[in-house]
Amino acid sequence: MVTLYGIKNCDTIKKARRWLEANNIDYRFMITASMGWTANY
Repeated sequence: MVTLYGIKNCDTIKKARRWLEANNIDYRFMITASMGWTANY
């Protein structure tokens, strides 16, 4: 199973989810905004 991290309204995440579903790949989607994660650059 694949774990996909992101936000629901991200176009790249939407494409990834469509690809996973089209290829019958099991995945779970984790919404990072609700996890309190921040980016460190």
